[in-house]
Amino acid sequence: MRIRGYLYLLSVALLVPSFAQAADRTVYVLQFPPDQDISLVLYRTGVVPKIEGTADVKHRFKKSRQRTTSVEISMHGAPAPSDVKPEFKAYVAWAVDAKGGLTRLGQIAGKELKVETELQSFGLVISVETDPLAESPKGLFVLESEFPVKKNSFFGMTKVVYTHDQ
Repeated sequence: MRIRGYLYLLSVALLVPSFAQAADRTVYVLQFPPDQDISLVLYRTGVVPKIEGTADVKHRFKKSRQRTTSVEISMHGAPAPSDVKPEFKAYVAWAVDAKGGLTRLGQIAGKELKVETELQSFGLVISVETDPLAESPKGLFVLESEFPVKKNSFFGMTKVVYTHDQ
């Protein structure tokens, strides 16, 4: 009888990660105000313990009146992707738009990523992927953004559902 109990717990434990991978998630999409530096804490999704992340977002006007948003992401305590699952090769950052669409920002090399985007309104998520050049996420989401760190400021925010291809 005891062996059946262990087998049941083992089968449930094996099913939970695949369910967590397929589940829809939510993230806050922020309208980043011009000429302000916004800091975000990236929260764990529960897939990888002890991983931490932050992002600094700066929305600016360039000389040609073109808007650009700089994003600097730092991760701490992240295991090698292959330590999460042997087939994983990279951490990849994604911007989530107000409709739940995902735009690839880039691969996090080492523990940092610095990138510019034309997007002005988005949330951030980090996934661990089998293909470092993936055009859409297929791996596991490990970090996601929430509210800005800055207090006493007003931001346009929308909570959206996002998911990825299976």
